[in-house]
Amino acid sequence: MEHSRIIVEAEQRSPKWHAARLGLFTSSEIYKLMSDPKKKTEVLSEGAKTYIMQKVAESLTGIVEEVPVNKAMQWGVDNEPLAKQWLSKMHNFEIIETKFIYIEGMNYGGSSDGWIREIDSALEVKCLNTANHLTEIRSAESVESIRQNLANRYWQITSDAYLRNASKCTLCWFDSRVPNDFGLFTKTWDIVPADVELMLTKIKLANDYFNEQLNYFTKL
Repeated sequence: MEHSRIIVEAEQRSPKWHAARLGLFTSSEIYKLMSDPKKKTEVLSEGAKTYIMQKVAESLTGIVEEVPVNKAMQWGVDNEPLAKQWLSKMHNFEIIETKFIYIEGMNYGGSSDGWIREIDSALEVKCLNTANHLTEIRSAESVESIRQNLANRYWQITSDAYLRNASKCTLCWFDSRVPNDFGLFTKTWDIVPADVELMLTKIKLANDYFNEQLNYFTKL
């Protein structure tokens, strides 16, 4: 059964946006649920369980352990609008700002960096330090190489596209300091239904574990 999508009217990184994400599995970290467990008898990896317990802790305390904004993170925040301007200008795209969307009853949601109207694609923009920018581009020669070598990027944009009901995924890397065409590098592909199903299966398993742990700690 298809669950309802709820749109939260809040700007990214605003207090309301952070509050909406409290205790939810989100697109930016959904890759943590996707790794395979070492034991065949397990359905979730130890890394997935650690991530789930972080969400249990958020739900119990109402507190999110925020990562301090460093210079590299601020660079990304400051340059994302410029990346969108260049992408829009080069391809004659209209990039629509998106809201936080969560799936009712799934403890899961996310907000992409935008939606490209002309190709019905979710968009994620990555503005990294130059060494990481070049390294990720080398790992993005094909969709399969992104899936294998940049799992965090692949599952984030897959989640974004699913939440938005978009038909395509677009990753964009931008670094204005790179003096050639690799300063703005994009990869677009059709969303992979089998991977969406795999992701939703992992989210359901994560929810089962989440509820089990939350019930344990709330019944004490």
